[in-house]
Amino acid sequence: MITDTNGKFLTEGNYTFKISAYPSQVSAGQYLKWQFEFALEGHEKPIKMSFFDNQMGDLLRAVGCKEIKRGVFDWETEKVYGKSFNADLFFEEDRNGKINDKTGKVQTYRKLKNFTSAGEQKEEVPNPADLQWED
Repeated sequence: MITDTNGKFLTEGNYTFKISAYPSQVSAGQYLKWQFEFALEGHEKPIKMSFFDNQMGDLLRAVGCKEIKRGVFDWETEKVYGKSFNADLFFEEDRNGKINDKTGKVQTYRKLKNFTSAGEQKEEVPNPADLQWED
């Protein structure tokens, strides 16, 4: 039996993320957040990340959800399950200087930016009645 005991810690960089569980709402004090679980190529364990509604636009756009008007998306948790997207992973320190109880250092959080489609989603064909042509 071969066991790789080297940690596979995530470093900052561009990754392909696959939604590996149905997103669910979780409590964040008096607010609700959406919790996503992502599988990453080359990493055995998925990672979990939570987003407030106002942080999800780029993610929903990248997995092909329909934006019915600016910033308003029509989507279902069942339909985003299994979808992939690319994004840059980076780490950000807690803006209030919260100390991590385990490490004694300022808490850092995983963040994502620069979302793009991973390419496997099919583009929706626009309805010709919705198109406006310039004369």
